[in-house]
Amino acid sequence: MRNRIEEILLESIQVKEELLRSNISQIKDIADLMIESLKKNGKVILFGNGGSAADSQHIAAEFVGRFKKDRSALAAIALTTNTSIITSLANDYGYEVVFAKQIEALGQKNDIAVGISTSGKAKNVALGIKQAKKNGYQDCSPCRRRRRRAGKIGRYITGRPVLRNRKGPRSTYYYRTHYMRTRRANPLSGTKITGLERLRKKIPQLKAAGKKIVFTNGCFDLLHYGHVQYLENAKKAGDILIVGVNSDTSVSAIKGKHRPIVNEKDRMRVVAGLESVNYVVLFKENTPLKIIMAIRPDVLVKGADWSKDKIVGADFVTGYGGRVAVIKLAKGRSTSKLIKKIVRTNP
Repeated sequence: MRNRIEEILLESIQVKEELLRSNISQIKDIADLMIESLKKNGKVILFGNGGSAADSQHIAAEFVGRFKKDRSALAAIALTTNTSIITSLANDYGYEVVFAKQIEALGQKNDIAVGISTSGKAKNVALGIKQAKKNGYQDCSPCRRRRRRAGKIGRYITGRPVLRNRKGPRSTYYYRTHYMRTRRANPLSGTKITGLERLRKKIPQLKAAGKKIVFTNGCFDLLHYGHVQYLENAKKAGDILIVGVNSDTSVSAIKGKHRPIVNEKDRMRVVAGLESVNYVVLFKENTPLKIIMAIRPDVLVKGADWSKDKIVGADFVTGYGGRVAVIKLAKGRSTSKLIKKIVRTNP
């Protein structure tokens, strides 16, 4: 139970760190729209199902009451509280329209509507947004190039898009838990990719929670079965597996000018997508010694094609009481062989 609690807390930390890393601008843009709307006597309308309904009510309460400091009440309502409206609409028309009908009835000029879907597939939330579009809302998202139609909500990520109508209501909607849901089942690779300095600061938290840190590294160009098996076995040496991935320039220096086949960004995302991997960090040097010295892993792992006296960082790790583990590689699996086979079969 203790381990499960620790995992949940660490997941929460990772989610917040990902928001900090990649969503600050979007959150700020939405906040600016809300501020502008409230200054023009608009209100914030929130809606969602289950836990998202509770979120809607909580957020509305913070607007009406206070958050951080005393201030004048701000106009906000949750469309999840009037049971007479919800049950009558569900009975007469079907549950899918319970938010759309309320937006049609209550939406006014300068209002903002925020739809929250736990699964990212809630039809009544999608129809609520669709009703907003039917009323003439236009996209004013900070991510205009990635603008998508309302209704295709399964692919939406926190903070996008934002709909606006200069002559009428404006709608902001996001799908917080499309991200959260995936994070619980198989963490989004984006939450695992980190920089060395951030990783260095995270290590004390992990060790304080009793986690054994394992580190390994590689190019991981054209990920194959051998890579997957190797990383799964590396993870068995401890609790948290950190993988150092060679940069493009580093791979070229080691493998030759025609490598890598896959760029560093894509290689990191693919490695981070593996369940066995907890964190991925890029290094531009030819060896990962800088990372090893920064994070001081409990276990340093390399493949059996390396002798222990040749493993970079081995002396350093054993010097402070760490362990060096050598893992048997999957027979006949290598990126070089895979490339040769592709070339041979596609002359």
